[in-house]
Amino acid sequence: CLLHPDETGMALVLVSEGKILRRNMEQLGRDEQWILQQCRRRGITSLKDVYLMTLDDQNNLFLQRQEESV
Repeated sequence: CLLHPDETGMALVLVSEGKILRRNMEQLGRDEQWILQQCRRRGITSLKDVYLMTLDDQNNLFLQRQEESV
């Protein structure tokens, strides 16, 4: 069962543990360049540094960095 953000108000995951979830990205009308641009704006230069990125139907972006390994 796919959740559609316009039906639920929930955010969809765009990046999980450094990997783009292309189906969600396309569903939200975004592309890889847009995701990379959002990362760069937050000082992240590589997707491998992104633990989680979500976007909701109100265009609220949440981004969490990967934890540094000790």
